[in-house]
Amino acid sequence: MNTWHLHIRGRVQGVGFRPHVWRQARAMGLRGEVCNTTDGVHVWFEADKTTAHLFAERLTAEAPPLALVLGWALEPVQRPLPSDFRIVESRSEAAPDLVLTPDAALCTSCRAELHRPDNRRHGYAFITCTHCGPRYSIIEALPYDRPRTTMAPLAMCAACAAEYADPADRRYFSQTNSCPDCPVPLFLWENGRRRSQPETEAAALIDRVCALWQSGGIVAVKGIGGYLLTCDAGRAEAVRLLRLRKQRPDKPLALMAPDLAQARRLVQLDSEAERWLQRPEAPIVVAPATEEACRSLPLHLIAPALDELGVMIPYAPLFEWLLARFGKPVIATSGNLSGAPVVYDDDRAIEVLAPLCEAVLGYERRIVTPQDDSVLRLSANGRPIWLRRSRGLAPTLLLDRPAGEKHILAMGARMKSTFALQVRRHWYVSQYLGDTDSFEAWRSYRHTLDHLQRLLHFEPEVVLVDAHPEFANTRMGRELAHKHGIPLYAVPHHEAHFAAVLAEHGLEGDDEPVLGVIWDGMGLDTDNCIRGSEFYRYQEGRIEWVGSLAPWPHLAGDKMAREARLAAFSLAADLPEAEPLLRPAFSEIEWRNYRQLRTRSRLRTTSMGRLFDAVGFLLGLPAKATFEGQVPMWLEAMAWRHVRRAGWHFGESLWPEARLPQWPVAPLLQRLIELRQRGVDAEHLAAWFHYSLAHRIGEAARQQGLRKVACSGGVFQNRLLVEWLERLWGGTLELFFPERLPPNDEQIAFGQIAWYGMHARDHHFSKTKSMDYVSGHSR
Repeated sequence: MNTWHLHIRGRVQGVGFRPHVWRQARAMGLRGEVCNTTDGVHVWFEADKTTAHLFAERLTAEAPPLALVLGWALEPVQRPLPSDFRIVESRSEAAPDLVLTPDAALCTSCRAELHRPDNRRHGYAFITCTHCGPRYSIIEALPYDRPRTTMAPLAMCAACAAEYADPADRRYFSQTNSCPDCPVPLFLWENGRRRSQPETEAAALIDRVCALWQSGGIVAVKGIGGYLLTCDAGRAEAVRLLRLRKQRPDKPLALMAPDLAQARRLVQLDSEAERWLQRPEAPIVVAPATEEACRSLPLHLIAPALDELGVMIPYAPLFEWLLARFGKPVIATSGNLSGAPVVYDDDRAIEVLAPLCEAVLGYERRIVTPQDDSVLRLSANGRPIWLRRSRGLAPTLLLDRPAGEKHILAMGARMKSTFALQVRRHWYVSQYLGDTDSFEAWRSYRHTLDHLQRLLHFEPEVVLVDAHPEFANTRMGRELAHKHGIPLYAVPHHEAHFAAVLAEHGLEGDDEPVLGVIWDGMGLDTDNCIRGSEFYRYQEGRIEWVGSLAPWPHLAGDKMAREARLAAFSLAADLPEAEPLLRPAFSEIEWRNYRQLRTRSRLRTTSMGRLFDAVGFLLGLPAKATFEGQVPMWLEAMAWRHVRRAGWHFGESLWPEARLPQWPVAPLLQRLIELRQRGVDAEHLAAWFHYSLAHRIGEAARQQGLRKVACSGGVFQNRLLVEWLERLWGGTLELFFPERLPPNDEQIAFGQIAWYGMHARDHHFSKTKSMDYVSGHSR
């Protein structure tokens, strides 16, 4: 018999791993102890060699539902042990080396107890156990124990303390344990008055919210990661009022259904979509609306011009109880003014959200890290297309191999910003943090970065920024590099996109070359061009640019991204047949001024996002957008209507044959306008445009002689384009898309780290400490 030390690494804190160890040890008759530390779970026990290895294998093979074991090490040691097996106090002497546990949706056991009248937690809005509940959003320090979370001020009653100490109980060492006798207090702010527990019963506050919904009122309700603005989804006037108050005229609103059965009545769900709705991540799933939803809900107000809805089911017990009492779906959209980050502080909610609502329902447990709801689309073959990665997924990024040794801070991009850390062979990518041009979003970005750096005891050795020098996070990266005296590298935007998808699929070490197709709205490149339709070749650690759309004038700065008419004007103003479509969208003064600006503009663009805008405008979509990506989204919806009605077949491409490095756009637009003037249906042309893009990608791969194609950039959130690529080329090309991160700019921070890893072996690169260094191009 020897004494053994077992060190288990991975997502092993906040998941019930210590109770799991205790139960296995008792079942095998072992004595010893287990504790959490900042680098995982440590177990000391007495056994012979065969039993020791069997114990380690059982612990990892039969781990709790939320656990993820990345590795373990077993060695004999000298150490006195107790006469039984015990869970001992956590220690924090080691540097943090953990997979941080994300917040987890309500588990089936807690959901059942919540609704069981004979259970002592019947109707309790904060029921949790070791398998569900808040984790990342409430952690203040590591290792994960109640005193280091925002549960610390809330003492457990005798019954909860007994559960916490009972190895046979599901709540053994559950750090979020509470009940109606030691509750997380609810409060309701209404008409300038605050009502809260224990003076007011929780049931009365819940009933009041349901009554407000029933009468057409709007209520801000605090979720796990922040507040949501809610109202009865079936009342048109309530939805219209919410849009008016939130200043969100057209962007689609998410729905929360009381349960999976009602979600099925709202959207068309396959088995994979249902699985995602019920997973611990519990994202919003975007899927085609059902006929019943079209009859029963004001879809023209919930998702204008779209045939899809974003639906989730209650992921927190507070929402579970509210929706069970109300019995109908509600609008559940981020609690903020349009363009600002989600509100998560209670005082801020009363200041900012109360004027938008009839009431604010909150609770007295602080949120440390704000998070929006994650949003997911699924392609026909079940491929995940993330639109937003946040609650339930952030912050650890898990791939099938460890990260590098060097400590790296990547600052990400401006729009849909995230940051990323590489530390102790782990990758951490923050939740979606919004547009850093917004003061509130920038404050949230800094708060989250400071918190995660403190949590992980992180000191960067390298800072990576976007090549655009004026992004707020680029400026902050420059300041941090100067402060710490460490290297700073500017990463070309689209190369970061490409590097992210290569690294996600492990292609950066592949001997076979890969074609990168990176299509988005904009990214500054090395030639002072606003690019967005780039083709790259990756081979043996080098990224080489091979082509794009032919550049055209970029007009009016960021205004061009908000006004589809400007994209169409810039691209088609030289086409006589386009003038009847363009001219009515401009005043005489605007027409004259924009013609002069177009002639004089030195700044060029190759943006695929702006091509989508131009085609959408020419097919009758709005001249000016009210939210980012509106015209491309509506163009995809038009195309889907044709595909669902007429099928997938198109014999030829709208785009005449062309070869890289530059594809001229004018022939495509000329053909499109000609067909429209001949009376071809706009939805037909929208579908044909999507087909033509997918067709051109396959042709580009053929021209380059490449079999592997990696696609990324915000354009590839377009499910129709992804599915058309799979249909056209899935049998002849090996297609890769982002599946762990969104293809939009949320992946840029991780892509910057991946890009650095690809280039760090280059001798010249490793000696360079200047922001001016970017990888070589051959344009």
